[in-house]
Amino acid sequence: MSFEIKIISEEENPLLERKEIEFVIIHPGQGTPKRTDIRKKLAAILSKDIDCVYIEHLYSETGKPETKGEARIYESKEKALAIEPKHIIERNKLETEEKKEEK
Repeated sequence: MSFEIKIISEEENPLLERKEIEFVIIHPGQGTPKRTDIRKKLAAILSKDIDCVYIEHLYSETGKPETKGEARIYESKEKALAIEPKHIIERNKLETEEKKEEK
């Protein structure tokens, strides 16, 4: 699946040691990409480890080939796990982690 990510805004949050970004995903002729694929691409764009990138929201509109999103990028995995709500951590699990839990 090929898609493009454009970062709209980027804000530092020094108190929580993270960046808060808003972005747009352009995915013509396809559905909304998987959250794990979006995390991987955001991590690559921002030169961060995927375990430090958490997508908070994705907003799609019917018929539009774009999705808006909000993400938080932490300095370390430990800081992310300490701050992010459990439901966001669960939602952002990688596919390999989900398969391990099923066994």
